[in-house]
Amino acid sequence: MIFIQVSFESFYVYAAVEPTTGERFFLELPALNAQNFQIVLNAFSHAYSESLHIVALENLHTTQSLRIPDHIGLIFLPPLCARTESTRAALARYERPSGPGHANHAR
Repeated sequence: MIFIQVSFESFYVYAAVEPTTGERFFLELPALNAQNFQIVLNAFSHAYSESLHIVALENLHTTQSLRIPDHIGLIFLPPLCARTESTRAALARYERPSGPGHANHAR
C-alpha cells in the first residue's frame, strides 16, 4: 500500500470591479486580514490615483488602524439575511439612471 500526502496552498483573492465597464483589479494574498487589506488599499490607490472610488464591502471586519486613501470611500453593506436587504438591492441605490425615463430595471 502506498500513502501519498497531498498538501494544498490556499490564498485569498481581493478584487474590485467597475460595474459599468467591467474593468478589474485584484490581488492574491495568503490571508484575509487587516494587514493584507491595507496592502490592497495601497495598491488600488496607486493604480487608480486619478479619480474618486467608492468601494462596497460586505461582511468585512475592519480595524481602526487602516489608512484609507483620500480618494477611496468605503461603504459597508449589511450581511445577507432575511431581515436585511441584499447586496444588489443596497447597490441599486447608487446606480446611475439609465434607459427611457431613467428607470432602473435591476434583476
